[in-house]
Amino acid sequence: MDDRPFPALLNQVTIAIIMSGFVLLLGLWPIYPVGSQITNFRISAVVISLLLSFFLGIIVYILTRTGEAVLVQRGVMKGHKEVFEEILRDPEKLSEESTKVFYSILESQYDTERENVKDNLADFYNLVLSTVLQSQYGLSQTLLGIYIFSRGVLLVFPALIVIYAIFPTQYPSSTLSALCLGLLIVFFFGYQRFQKYYVQLLITDFVVTGNALADQ
Repeated sequence: MDDRPFPALLNQVTIAIIMSGFVLLLGLWPIYPVGSQITNFRISAVVISLLLSFFLGIIVYILTRTGEAVLVQRGVMKGHKEVFEEILRDPEKLSEESTKVFYSILESQYDTERENVKDNLADFYNLVLSTVLQSQYGLSQTLLGIYIFSRGVLLVFPALIVIYAIFPTQYPSSTLSALCLGLLIVFFFGYQRFQKYYVQLLITDFVVTGNALADQ
């Protein structure tokens, strides 16, 4: 019987998708005049809200993931694989000891030479990710969930600003737009940083996982 823990990525990604959809759903609340008058919440309303959040979140995820892929392909920004290579090649971003252990584990697990690993880091990224997903060490996956959420709201907040400019709202549209703009700036900087932190922790999780497997 396979007793490996359930892959952490599915949990974190699903939560991130629901949260980004919920932010959009919540942001649409001010355009409904009756919204502030609703005081009785029922289980059915909660279930419907979750389903709507997930549906909207899926749309946001597809759009932002596609947009990010296009930007990476055009060289406007770096993807996870590029950041992965950059960190492993820069001694200032990852300690020499951690780098040595990382390469040693890959050499041992896949019976290959270090030079081959260094020449094909982008390909080994998928193997590293797969190994961590099947382990109990998921701190990097938590950061990935935060990264995906941050990426999602980078689309949600501008969309809400446009909606507030077009439709009448319960509250001053300028106040709502200013709030969205402030949050957009915060999450934009978070989005840039979380990717690097995620990849660094992914490497650390892989080292811990590799050592744990070696001790078994």
